[in-house]
Amino acid sequence: MTSVRVWFSPYTLLARASLNAKSISRAREGALLRFEFAEGFGYADLHPWTELGDAPLTEQLKELATGHPTKLAQRSQALAHEDAKARAGGKSAFARSSFDNHYLVTDLDALHEDLPASLGFSTLKIKVGRDLKRELQKLAQLTSYRLRLDFNGTATTSSFVTFVQALSPALHEAIEFIEDPTSFVREWKELPLQEKFALDRPGDYGHENPAPFTYRIFKPATQHSQEVLGQKQKIVTTSYLDHPVGQMGAMLEASRLKEPGVCGLASHIAYEANAYSDLLVMKGSELLAPSEPGIGFTKLLEKENWKELR
Repeated sequence: MTSVRVWFSPYTLLARASLNAKSISRAREGALLRFEFAEGFGYADLHPWTELGDAPLTEQLKELATGHPTKLAQRSQALAHEDAKARAGGKSAFARSSFDNHYLVTDLDALHEDLPASLGFSTLKIKVGRDLKRELQKLAQLTSYRLRLDFNGTATTSSFVTFVQALSPALHEAIEFIEDPTSFVREWKELPLQEKFALDRPGDYGHENPAPFTYRIFKPATQHSQEVLGQKQKIVTTSYLDHPVGQMGAMLEASRLKEPGVCGLASHIAYEANAYSDLLVMKGSELLAPSEPGIGFTKLLEKENWKELR
């Protein structure tokens, strides 16, 4: 990538609960980035998940400063460039005005089953894997929703088979997909419910060939839309559970897809509110694209305490 001037502004997001079976801390660290391109300034987010193999934020920023950005930082720069071009033209960066979303459940025990429906959501994405026996009891109360279960690779072959055998017919029918059931995709060929499998973070699995999977999770923070366009799997675009600026970057890429479907872009509901999330507009399960130039948030971004990355 072409070398450009970069500024950063660190932030902390406070999760309302643990975000998945691999994450314990409720405090999430990241940095907003401002790039200076020929077209002008563009903005993006940098939110590494060390629990899932990303380098820590300090290392991410160091590599970016020395001109050797990680894949995560490369994606940040690319999304910021799209933002800069849109801002220069005084246009929105989004090709669509709204995106339908699932309701993200990171703590199943804390969920009141009527809440998502009261907010207009019919699809739930649920982080599971902490205690499958207890989670099955809670899931049995949620069969009126379409369910997306994310194991984050935490199950073993044995525990997953036991889990599937315990599914009631109603719960089996309610499950739309099961994301990353175990961490070794070579095991997937031996598992039941392969027709409902969804693959996330394909680079984590080397050159192993998983069982056929029906859904592909697309996270623009780590992938370009060209990497998923034209694939036979159903594409589900999600944020990186990051800052609202990162959510808008994911929305930008989702808007390039012909049929975005039900996305996972409304992840701000997993965090305590902040000045940025206060500006996001939900209409039921739909997240509306900002009407201002670029990815929005102009006044807030201009007020950030930017430090040049050197």
